[in-house]
Amino acid sequence: MNALRIIIYFKFLEILRQVKDNIFSLFILGPMVLGIVYMLAIPYINTLAIGGYPILALDTIELFVTILIFLLLLSSISKVIAEIYPLQLPDSYLDGLPIAPSWRFVSLLIIRIYKNLPFLIIISLLNFLVSKIAGKPTQSLPIFLLVLLPIILQLSILQIALVLLAAHFRQLQLLRLFIFFLTLVLTQYLVPNVGWWLNLPILGMRELLVELYLSWVSNQESLFSYQSVILVSISLSILLASIALIAYQRWSISDREIVEQLLAKKRRISDFLAESLLFSKTIGIKIAAPLLRDLTLTFRFFSAAVYLSFAFAIIFEISLVVLAARTDYPVIIAQAATALASFSLAALAPALIKHQLPFLWLERSLPVAAEDMYCSKLVYACLLSLPVPIVSFLLSLPLITFTLTDGVFFLFQLLLIWLIVASLVGILSLEIASRPSLAILFTAITSLAVAILTIQVWWLGLIVYLYAMDKLLMRAKDRARILITGLEGDND
Repeated sequence: MNALRIIIYFKFLEILRQVKDNIFSLFILGPMVLGIVYMLAIPYINTLAIGGYPILALDTIELFVTILIFLLLLSSISKVIAEIYPLQLPDSYLDGLPIAPSWRFVSLLIIRIYKNLPFLIIISLLNFLVSKIAGKPTQSLPIFLLVLLPIILQLSILQIALVLLAAHFRQLQLLRLFIFFLTLVLTQYLVPNVGWWLNLPILGMRELLVELYLSWVSNQESLFSYQSVILVSISLSILLASIALIAYQRWSISDREIVEQLLAKKRRISDFLAESLLFSKTIGIKIAAPLLRDLTLTFRFFSAAVYLSFAFAIIFEISLVVLAARTDYPVIIAQAATALASFSLAALAPALIKHQLPFLWLERSLPVAAEDMYCSKLVYACLLSLPVPIVSFLLSLPLITFTLTDGVFFLFQLLLIWLIVASLVGILSLEIASRPSLAILFTAITSLAVAILTIQVWWLGLIVYLYAMDKLLMRAKDRARILITGLEGDND
C-alpha cells in the first residue's frame, strides 16, 4: 500500500508540473476556446433538450454507442502501451524496485481513470445543460456516482485488458485491432443476436450510455430504475479487472520484448508513392521530401489518431447517405458532411507535428526554410483530404436530382469547402505545436466557421477565406521560423 501511495504521489507531482507549464493554455486560452465551442454547440443542445431531434430505434442507438466505445478504446492504445510497457520511459525504473505487481496494476488503473476524466466531464456537462434547458432535475451527483463512475471504471479496465491480451497474443497492431472492432460493429448491425454475445465485455457500460441518452430525448426523469444495468457494469468491471490483473502479473515483464518487436515493425508504403518524382517535379523537392515523409508516417499509422481520423471521416460520409434521403435539405447535408470529413482527415496535421517535435533537430541541421515547413503541412492536409469531396459527390448523385449545370456547380461547392477547410487546418497546424488537442479545437472553430459561411453564401465565404489566408500565411511563416530556430522549445 505504501508503494501505491508513493507512485500516486509522484504522478500527482508530475500533473502539477504539467499544469504549471501550461498555465496560459489551461486558464486563459482553454476557457476562451471552450466558450466559443459552447456558443456553437448551445443551439444543438437546445434542440436536443426540447425533443427536436427524432428518437432513433434502440438498435441504432446501441450501434452508435458501440462505435463510440470502440473509438475510445482505439484512441487510447498508444498511451496505454506506454503506461503498461514503459520501454524507454522513466517508469521503467520501477521494475527494479520491490513493488508488487498488484499495486503497479492498481496505479495503472487509477492513472487510466484520471486520463479518461475529460470524457466523464463532457458527459456530465452535457447532462447538466440538457436537464436545465428541459426543466428536469439535473441529478448531477446520483448520475455521477451511479452512471458515470461505472462507465469510466469499465472503460479504463477494458483499455488495460485489451492491450495486455493483444500484446501477449501478438495482435498489438492498430490495423488488426481496427479490423477486429469493425467486424464486431458489422456483426452487431447484421446479426444482432450474435453481436450481443461478441460485445459482451462492453455490456453495462453501453446500456448506461444508451439510457442516459434516452433520458435526454424523452420525458424520463430518473435513472434509478436501471439498477440491474449498473450491477451488470460493476460485475463485468470486477471480472475484467481480475482477468487483467492476472494477465499483468504473468505477462507484463515477459511480454516487453514482444511489444518492442511489434512496435519496431514498419509497414511498407506503396513503392510508387515512395519513389515517384511526381511530387518533386510539381511542388519542388524541398516540399516534396518532407511531404513524402509525412505521408509515409501516416500510412504507417504513427498514432491511433490516424484510425480515429479515418473512422470519423467514414462516419460523416455514412451520415450523408443516411440523412440526405430523410431531409428536405440534402445539398446542405452533403456540404456539411464534406466539411466535417475533410476536417477529420486534415486534422492529422497538428497530431503529426506533435509526433515530429522530438526530431525537430533534423530540420534544424538541414537548410530548411520556414516557407518549406509550413507549405509541406499545408499540402499534406489538402492532399490527405482530397478524396472527400469526390466521394461526397459520388454518394450524392443517386440521392439528389441534378441538371448538368447544377451538378457541376455542386461539385465546385464541395471542392471549395474542402479547400477552405483543409488549407485552413494545414496553415494553422503550427499555432499550438506541442498541444495538438488544443490545436485541433482551435482549427476546427476557425475552418468550420468559414465553411459554414461558405455553405450559406459561397462567394462571401470565398472572400473571407482569401482575406484570412493572406494574413495567415505570414503568421505561419513566423511560427515555422520560431520552431526551426529553436526560439520556442520542442515541449513548450
